[in-house]
Amino acid sequence: MTAAGEPTRVERSSALYARLLGPAWLDLHPAIRSLHLTAGAATGRFEFLRGRGLAARLACWVLCLPSSATALDVRLTIDRDADSEVWTRAFGRRLLVTTQRELPDGSLAERFGALEFRFHLRVVEDTLTYMQAGAAVALGRLRVPLPRWMSPGVAAREACVYGRGPHVQVRISMPLIGLVMSYEGCIQRERP
Repeated sequence: MTAAGEPTRVERSSALYARLLGPAWLDLHPAIRSLHLTAGAATGRFEFLRGRGLAARLACWVLCLPSSATALDVRLTIDRDADSEVWTRAFGRRLLVTTQRELPDGSLAERFGALEFRFHLRVVEDTLTYMQAGAAVALGRLRVPLPRWMSPGVAAREACVYGRGPHVQVRISMPLIGLVMSYEGCIQRERP
């Protein structure tokens, strides 16, 4: 930052997660930094679990998410521009596409269709944790915040375990419904 509090050219041009985390970026495990630093693809095998209730199964069906599986091939592609990142997760042949961007308050917004989630990112012992700070229905530039009693809850983290690269854990649940879906597994960057 300059003396006037303006970001330097290097800070403006850095990767999204590096900007969001600031100095804590350097506390992340190098494999997690690598995943977030450059555009490209990563692959792995994940456990994917759908919720058991009718509402959870219906939500997964509407979103075209895969059935529960213990060893599902996953491919993550990250495309970047100056302001955002598009994450395309291929669970087998099923796609989950989200767009991520920085909000003015320094939090991360991740949009999936009309739903937008807001997260504060935290690094503890080289693990990246996504702390959900809200959810909204996004209609163009208009954001209608969802009250907690009807908001999907997202719990997510990335850690390096057993020297195998980033281990990703994501769990999405809803009040009154419980688990909608969860997925977890290790992911490795593809070599160019």
